[in-house]
Amino acid sequence: MIGNGLQGTLLGLRATIENYDTTVIGLIMSCYFGGYLLGSLTTPKLLARVGHIRVFAALAAMAAICILLHGLFVHPLAWAIIRIFSGLSFAGLYVVVESWLNDLAQAGNRGRILSIYMMLSHGGLAAGQLLLPVADPAQMELFVIIAILISLALLPIALIPRSAPNFAAPARLGLRELFHASPLGVVATACAGVLGAVALGIGPVYAAQTGLQSHQIGLFIASIILGGMISQLPMGWLSDRFDHRKMILVTSCIGALMAALCALGSPAQFPGILAVILYGGMAMPLYGLAITHTNDHLHPSQFVSASASMLIYNGIGACLGPTVAAALMDMFGPHAFFAFIAVTFAALAGFVLHRMRVRPPVPLDEQQKLVPMPRQATILTGLLFPRRKPGARDE
Repeated sequence: MIGNGLQGTLLGLRATIENYDTTVIGLIMSCYFGGYLLGSLTTPKLLARVGHIRVFAALAAMAAICILLHGLFVHPLAWAIIRIFSGLSFAGLYVVVESWLNDLAQAGNRGRILSIYMMLSHGGLAAGQLLLPVADPAQMELFVIIAILISLALLPIALIPRSAPNFAAPARLGLRELFHASPLGVVATACAGVLGAVALGIGPVYAAQTGLQSHQIGLFIASIILGGMISQLPMGWLSDRFDHRKMILVTSCIGALMAALCALGSPAQFPGILAVILYGGMAMPLYGLAITHTNDHLHPSQFVSASASMLIYNGIGACLGPTVAAALMDMFGPHAFFAFIAVTFAALAGFVLHRMRVRPPVPLDEQQKLVPMPRQATILTGLLFPRRKPGARDE
């Protein structure tokens, strides 16, 4: 996660240094999320045929090779193609990890395992930003550092003394069936994909275009991720006490306000940096809120298959978001970055209000508990959801 966090920011900054058009950068970043979605859907089949350790070793090697190729072949088309394979390889690595964690999880510790995994995921992404000032982003050193970090992940997997678990990929709930069950959950999931991909994919480009230095760019992206980490606990506490739709509504309104403040001011200075942290605190937990709200309208036996299908909607949003945001920045300047984020939040808030008029709320005692989601979930993340206790409501 440290290597991947540094990789995304480095590529956005290096592309700006190379004077790529902002729209082109957006397309390059979207390719990663397209590859990520493809890797998350196909790796489970590969696991069943080849096994966890071999798949992890092959994909870690591919991820390390991809980042080195970015440094060797600095060209937009080459980067777009490489980013697809980079996204595919990272998705596969996370699938292996989540499958292994699921095999270790028991009824009483699933929630704790998922929370620790989420914190490590966010923490690794944030820590990667702090390595950006270590070397000149226009040179090869940072690409080599990322490749080393990714390669280090091979050591515990290759030397682990226990055998890999048995594996069966979960089925996916039909996309149309899922939308009919929870239109708001699907739309919120897609918006979460847009917001997350724009923040981490185009955020470094925006920061560079507004004149921030390397260490400031790293702190800017780290602040967004930090906000998401801090907000998880209060979000979980509030979600047990309020209608999940109201949670999504308030989150969207605050996120839109913070993004608007950032668009009008300087996010690198106080109080702008506080607005950035609060924006991250609203954007990062949105995926978990969307899945939890969707689960409110499903049978517990459908939770895992639904989360696998939600990944597709999230991936579609993640693929579209960077391209649209980058095109708007080309037309209206860098501050269109936060303006686009504010509009996305506001549109989601409007859809929440619409759904609140046409559908009654789920009683609080029948709502699901908020599921903490790692920033880059896979088709297997749902396997880590806490299981319902005996005697709990089944419908």
